[in-house]
Amino acid sequence: MDHNKFYDDLHKNMIGKEDSYLEVDDSDIILEILNFLNLSENIRVLDLGCGSGFLTKKILDKLKPNMVTGLDISKEAITLARERFSNIFFICGDAEVLNSLNGKKFDLIVSADLFEHLGNQRLHLKSIKTIMERDGVYLLKTPNKVWDDLYYKKILLRKDYQKKHVWWLAHKNVRTSKFLKTMLKEEGFEYKFLRIKRLTEANRKKVRLIFGDPLSNIVIVVIHFLLFVLPINLSPYFIVLINFKNE
Repeated sequence: MDHNKFYDDLHKNMIGKEDSYLEVDDSDIILEILNFLNLSENIRVLDLGCGSGFLTKKILDKLKPNMVTGLDISKEAITLARERFSNIFFICGDAEVLNSLNGKKFDLIVSADLFEHLGNQRLHLKSIKTIMERDGVYLLKTPNKVWDDLYYKKILLRKDYQKKHVWWLAHKNVRTSKFLKTMLKEEGFEYKFLRIKRLTEANRKKVRLIFGDPLSNIVIVVIHFLLFVLPINLSPYFIVLINFKNE
């Protein structure tokens, strides 16, 4: 598969459509976490897999950093981001190798729903080491394989949805918490998995597709209750704070 073309086609065909996950705004979850990181304004921020830039812009407004950069593999997405937000530096590049950043280093790196799209996640983590400051933070948000498998196995049974629902093709490597912890440890990182408090809007869309209304509303309420009692390894998605190991 030509992944550059795949994501370009997604942005061409799905931006602005009602059932598009590209236009789902879950940035409030990321912004809430940034509140607790006690970050200074004099920082450099990188938004990986920035898409059309809506999260990048909100990070800029929230943190007022010294510099914010958005990176995405899709030329279509970067073109749209530049049109929308001319005051932000956007670059088209590969998040696995990160060689398009020309040696720049960042204090905060954010990737929201990018990690599961990467074919070589270990290469990505090795690349993160080259661009993150020693006291920097990598904020990673990614779906849980347990929930992801349940959803896609269920939804792909619906023939009316198979052709238009192509995200399952893009989710190359969705991981369990155990797998993530092992990988991060082996690559020389410390990490903290945060307890999530609610479903994302993308999660809620998936619940509605499976159960329909009004049952989906009841299911969402039940899941929100369970989030407070289930172990973190059973969360629908993971939010992980990643740092270099103290030496």
